[in-house]
Amino acid sequence: MSAIGDQLYTVAIAAELVDSGRGADDLGFVLGALALGLVIFSSIAGVVADRVPRRSVMAGADVLRFVCVLAIALTPEAPTVVIAALAFAIGAGEAFFNPAYLGLVPRVIDADQLQHANAVTSLSRQTAMLLGPGAAGVLLVISGPSLALFVDAATFLVALLTLLAVNERLPELDDEQERMPVLAEVAEGYRAIRDRPWIGAVILMAMVHLLLAFGPWEVLMPIVAKDELGGVQVYGFLLAVLGVGSIAGALVAGRIKPRLPGLVGLLWLIPFGFVMFALAGPAPVWVIAALLLLMGVGEQIFSVLWVTAVQREVPDRLLSRVFSLDYLGSLALLPVGLALAGPAADLFGRTEFLIFGGFVAIVTIAPLLLMPSVRAFSGGGAEKGAVSPPAAPGS
Repeated sequence: MSAIGDQLYTVAIAAELVDSGRGADDLGFVLGALALGLVIFSSIAGVVADRVPRRSVMAGADVLRFVCVLAIALTPEAPTVVIAALAFAIGAGEAFFNPAYLGLVPRVIDADQLQHANAVTSLSRQTAMLLGPGAAGVLLVISGPSLALFVDAATFLVALLTLLAVNERLPELDDEQERMPVLAEVAEGYRAIRDRPWIGAVILMAMVHLLLAFGPWEVLMPIVAKDELGGVQVYGFLLAVLGVGSIAGALVAGRIKPRLPGLVGLLWLIPFGFVMFALAGPAPVWVIAALLLLMGVGEQIFSVLWVTAVQREVPDRLLSRVFSLDYLGSLALLPVGLALAGPAADLFGRTEFLIFGGFVAIVTIAPLLLMPSVRAFSGGGAEKGAVSPPAAPGS
């Protein structure tokens, strides 16, 4: 349910601001505050989730988001700075929820079922991405932004109640392991990635993709659709096709058992580069749609194989920290890529910049395929992760 809430609140908050007479500057300020909360708290969130029961961290994040979204719904005329502060807290809640959730899965699912569980998670998230904005639109038509925000708040409350049924099997605590300062524990998360170069290599690739390929794709695809493909309706159709591909990819990802999951996952990222080439033309809509379908499938196959590998290879006591740093790497440069896409397209030409982005998306995969540990999504680090259920039961 909180996945649907994640999709609802951005649409609902934006509609609330516009409905109250505020402009683009206010909207950008509020959404920027939300993103800032995500980025600032990503590192510390992993430390917290590795220190205390992860179910408790998720519950706290849902409570925080419930309270903040409800406050926005109840005070639509509040100053923009107040709404921005609440949005910042919502972003912080999301920053805490995600690494805690990914770290919780190995504590409630047996190791041999991790990939299937991650595929189910991916399927639910992709379904929420299709249903959430649509549901927000229906609610906006029925009763305006406030109702959408109240429903959004309710999704977090329902998610909180479902957490009460989760039995988190806590690991045995090592009495000799001394608690380190927070910054030292953050540094330990970085060392865990350093000791597993395949993780760092993939995160670095993702950062480059977000800066030079994904950011430009997100900004320029609606412009290409409007100017050259028939209008914003075509853009909506293409996004729907991408969503269908993502759902199909999540279904496939739960069933495959590749010997070299890194090789398979990375090869499935290649269609994204061809999407960029097709937009540069632009190619006929059906060609772009077919490539977006493959892109959706590929992104989910990569994501499920990646998350499962990290859960299996990283020890439980470090797992949420590694996921939070992965999350930070996935977020840090995206705002920069989004901000630079328009000016760069104006400077170099939209077609040329799209071709460059597609080239980057494909070529940066090649060096990783030369690394045996990346191809296997394994290697480096003496400790392994979720190869067996944690020993001590938790309530």
